[in-house]
Amino acid sequence: FGIVVWIAFAVLMFAIGSIAAGVIFSIVAVFLIVWLLLVKSRIEFAGICLSYASSVIDKNPSLLGICFGLLVGEIVYIALFVFALASVIDAGITGLVWPLIIFFYWALNVFENVMHVTVSGTVGTEYFSSGLNSNKSPARAALNRALTTSFGSICFGSLLVALIQTARTAVYSMQRSNNGILRCVALCMLNCLEAMIRFFNQYAFVHV
Repeated sequence: FGIVVWIAFAVLMFAIGSIAAGVIFSIVAVFLIVWLLLVKSRIEFAGICLSYASSVIDKNPSLLGICFGLLVGEIVYIALFVFALASVIDAGITGLVWPLIIFFYWALNVFENVMHVTVSGTVGTEYFSSGLNSNKSPARAALNRALTTSFGSICFGSLLVALIQTARTAVYSMQRSNNGILRCVALCMLNCLEAMIRFFNQYAFVHV
C-alpha cells in the first residue's frame, strides 16, 4: 500500500508540474520496490515468528503484567531522578551531577534488560519445554532468574552501555567547543561502540 501511495504522489507531482518533487517521490517508490523484492522471501518467516510470539503472550498473559510493571517502575525512577537532579543543582553540589547521570542511564538499561531477559526466558521455556508439566508460570520463572542468578550479568552489561551513554552526553554538552571535528569523531566512535555492545548484549542476555 505504501508503494502505491508514493507512486500516486509522484504521478500527482508530475501532473501539476512539480518535477523535482515528482522525481523525489519516484526515487522513494523505486527504493521501496527494491526493498520489497529483497525481503519478500522473509515475509513468511516473519509471519511465523509473529504468530508464535502472539501464541506465547496468549499462553502467558502475566508476561504483559510483568512488562507493564517494569515500565511503571522505570517511569517512577525517571521522576525520582529528575527530582534528585534538580535538588542537587539547586543545592550547588555540582560534583554529584555526573554520578547521578551514570546511575540514571545504568538503571534505565537494567530495567530494559531485565524485561529483555524475562521475555526471552519465557519464549525459550515455551519453545523448548512446552510439553513438560509444570505448575510454575514460565514468565514468573524467567523474571525470577532475571532478578537473581542473571542479575549480575544484566547489571554489568547495562553498566558498560551506561558509561558510553554518559560519555556521549558529556560530548553533547560541549556544544560551544571550537573543536567541532573532534566532537563529531568522538560522537561517531561512541555511537558505534554503543551499537556493538548493545548488539552483543541483545544475544548474550538471551542465554543468561
